Amino acid sequence: MLKLSNIRIPVRIAVACLLPLLAFTFIAGKELLDRRAVFVDMNAIGVVAEAAPMIAGLVHELQRERGFSVGYIDSREPSLQNQMLKQRPVSDKALEGWNQRVVEYAKSYPGTKFAKNLDTAKSRLAGLTKMRADIDASTIDSQKIMQDMVSAVAGLLNVVDAIDEMTENGQIIHQAKAMVALMRRKEYTAQGRGWGVIGFGAGQFVPQMYQAFMRSMNLGDAFTTIFTRSATPAQIEFVNKTIDNAARNSMNQMRQAAALSPYKGNAGNVTVAQWLDATSKYIDSLKRVEDRLLSDFAATVQSVASDARWGFWNLLALVVGLLVVTGAIVWFVVLSITRPVGQLVDTMAALAKGQ
Repeated sequence: MLKLSNIRIPVRIAVACLLPLLAFTFIAGKELLDRRAVFVDMNAIGVVAEAAPMIAGLVHELQRERGFSVGYIDSREPSLQNQMLKQRPVSDKALEGWNQRVVEYAKSYPGTKFAKNLDTAKSRLAGLTKMRADIDASTIDSQKIMQDMVSAVAGLLNVVDAIDEMTENGQIIHQAKAMVALMRRKEYTAQGRGWGVIGFGAGQFVPQMYQAFMRSMNLGDAFTTIFTRSATPAQIEFVNKTIDNAARNSMNQMRQAAALSPYKGNAGNVTVAQWLDATSKYIDSLKRVEDRLLSDFAATVQSVASDARWGFWNLLALVVGLLVVTGAIVWFVVLSITRPVGQLVDTMAALAKGQ
């Protein structure tokens, strides 16, 4: 049976020093794994941050095409048809860039929520060609156009909307919430533009149309509040300076006319051209704000990713350095004890032999 007294002194000293060293290595290893997980998360978020401006650009072009398409179908105005036809190649160019990158993103992150949202968005956008053909053939109504294009845009926004679920970093979460809130505000305003085209074009808002219009505009207002709670003071100041207040005031006046239409029996003599002009100017000013927020978000992700990367490598270097230094000290201490003890043992053995 192995007894402690039978174990050599150097081994006993090494074991005594090794136990706390192993505990330190375990704790340090766990911290390294946590730092590495944060670093990997930042890389994944970086991909979404890279895709976000492209998604926002495609959404903006689809929003414009949706407004012109609905306006043309309801009014048959040649001017709106010309704008619609001019907008399609612009939308197609943005869509082409999206389709090229979406394959790369899906391959890089297979099975993730990000990849699933990409697939959903891609499948919804696949119906755009058929919808255009139906518009040209006049076999589709304005409400169906709204429903299909709202669904397509929602698929794109859901890709960006999931960012705050990909990290626990508070700075990124707040920036993501502000950015997504602004994008949602812009989308619901654009939906209101589409529903408004139908209602103002008809001279009144029937109950179903009225509900869709008011819901869109009210949700846009709600996301304005969410944005204010999540954005930085600098971003809020930029919004206040950038928003086209004249267009917003004009739009709000026409919204009021739409809100009163069930009681007055008319839409306040607002024309489609007036509504499109005011809402388009307002939405274009929101797009300038959106571009700023996308830039801020990308910069924040890069900064946090850089800190996470350097934090991981610095901690790794520190752990390795401490292990090397500690190992050297242990080795020196063991030798400083065992060598004199060994010499003493040799001396005592010699004395025992009468030397």
